[in-house]
Amino acid sequence: MPILNDVYYQNKLSGLVAIDFISIIQHWLKDPTVEKLIQVCIAILVITLIVRALSNSVPRYIQDNDTRYHLRKTINFIGYGLIFLFAASIFSDNFTYTRL
Repeated sequence: MPILNDVYYQNKLSGLVAIDFISIIQHWLKDPTVEKLIQVCIAILVITLIVRALSNSVPRYIQDNDTRYHLRKTINFIGYGLIFLFAASIFSDNFTYTRL
C-alpha cells in the first residue's frame, strides 16, 4: 500500500509488520469523503431515533387504528425524505442555499 507507507513500522523484536491504527484513522479522517460519510451516518442515526420516538408515541394520542397506521407511515416517509435530502445536501456542492 504505497499511500500508507508511513503508517507501517517494523517490529524489531519479532520481525512482524504491525499497523499503527491511530495513524490510519487520522489519514482517513483527512479525506473529505470520509468526513461526509461520517456526517451522513450521524444524521441517519439522529433522524432514525427521532422518527422512532414519534412513531412510538403515536398510539398514546390516537385511538383510531386506521388513522394511527397512516400517521405512522407518514412519519416514516418524512424521515426517509429528510435522510435523503440531508445526504444529498452533504454530497452535493451545488445544493446549498437556492433561491425560489
